[in-house]
Order: sequence, then C-alpha cells, then structure tokens
Amino acid sequence: MRSRRASAGNTFTQATATSMVPMPPSTAEPTGPSSAAVAPDSNSPSWLLAPMKIELTELTRRPIERHVGRALLSAVALFGLCMVVFGLSRSFMLSLLALAVSGGADMVNVVIRQTLVQLETPDEMRGRVSSVNSIFIGASNQLGEFESGATAALLGPVGSVVLGGVGTVLVALAWVWLFPGLARRDRIQKG
Repeated sequence: MRSRRASAGNTFTQATATSMVPMPPSTAEPTGPSSAAVAPDSNSPSWLLAPMKIELTELTRRPIERHVGRALLSAVALFGLCMVVFGLSRSFMLSLLALAVSGGADMVNVVIRQTLVQLETPDEMRGRVSSVNSIFIGASNQLGEFESGATAALLGPVGSVVLGGVGTVLVALAWVWLFPGLARRDRIQKG
C-alpha cells in the first residue's frame, strides 16, 4: 500500500512546465511563433532519439533489470533537474534539450512505476487499483497545470518552473528516506 501512495505523490509533484509554453520562462533570444509549435512536444524524447538512429526496439532489448528503485527515483530527480534547467535557461535550444531529456526521464519513471504497481497488486485487486491509479495520474496532471499557473501568477514563470523542479528533486530525495524499500528495490520482480 505504501508504494501506491509513493507513486501518487511523485506524480502530483512533477511540475508541468510545458503548460507555460509557448514561452520558455527565461529565454532571452526571441523565439517567435515557431516556439509555440515545437516546445509543447519537445518533452517527447522521440525527436531527440530519431536523429541519433536509436531504434525504439533497442530499448526493449535491454530493459532495466537491476537497481530499479534507484533508477525510478533517479529518473524523478533528473526530471526535476531538467525543469530547473528549463526554467533558468536563456537559450531556446537548451530549453528544448532540457524538455527532451525530461521526457525521457519521465518515460523511464512511468514505465517502472506502472510495472511495479501491476506486479505488486494482488490479482483480485489489480483492476481497481489500476483504475484508482489512472484517476490520480489524470487528476494530478490537471491540478499540476493549475498549480503551475497559480505559482506563475505569484512568482512569475521562472519562479514557478524552478520551484516545481526543486520540489520534484526534494520529493525524490525524501522518497529515499520515507520509502527505503522502494529505493533499495533491486529487480522489477521479487524472487
């Protein structure tokens, strides 16, 4: 039960910096209308992986087999760090790169988290737990966008994104202490 609460908590704290787009918060260079078209999708890592000719199937050939707890929490912390870089960046390209890396970190986080929820839930409760998990994740995205907007109204867009990123890193560090079993988890499947 504790791991499901940990999952819902880290999902809610991840800042939704892309709700601030079309403007990277502290970009000094003029970006024009093209940034509004590119930036919202830039946290999808596919645009970064395609030019490097890394096949998506290659990622499935070498799944994360060891230190999954560390990988999960590191991915959450990396996501937060990327949000700090995005918030403080004065370069449009650096902002796009930070969003792309955050998308990759988020992908790792989601895959490990969803897999653990499925494997740790008893068979007879799996559908209900998955439904509740889905509702929390969907609601956290909407609440995160509201929180980002409200924080931006108080602190400005830079303060909102940086605070969200720092908060995400702090939550990842707190989860190491609050959920030591998760942090020490070695394999996806126990055994």
